[in-house]
Amino acid sequence: SSSTTTTPFCPPFPNNTTLQHYLASIAPPRELICPITQELLRDPVIATDGHTYERNSLITWFEGMGRTRSPVTNSLLEDTSVERLVT
Repeated sequence: SSSTTTTPFCPPFPNNTTLQHYLASIAPPRELICPITQELLRDPVIATDGHTYERNSLITWFEGMGRTRSPVTNSLLEDTSVERLVT
């Protein structure tokens, strides 16, 4: 019977700094991440606060939860109408 050794797909990183550099190198830019869901934007819209969000998440934020403040800055928004979202 022969014994085979397998190499792990991703060997352990020598230290946390190396790991953090690697993770930063493969992560999408923050500009492509929705601040509400923390997921990659698929249907981005710009709200009146100037920040970009995932459309469905922002609609839920305003209409489903009745919020009138920016998810990012917590500033009161004058206009939270879905029709005003810039695509």
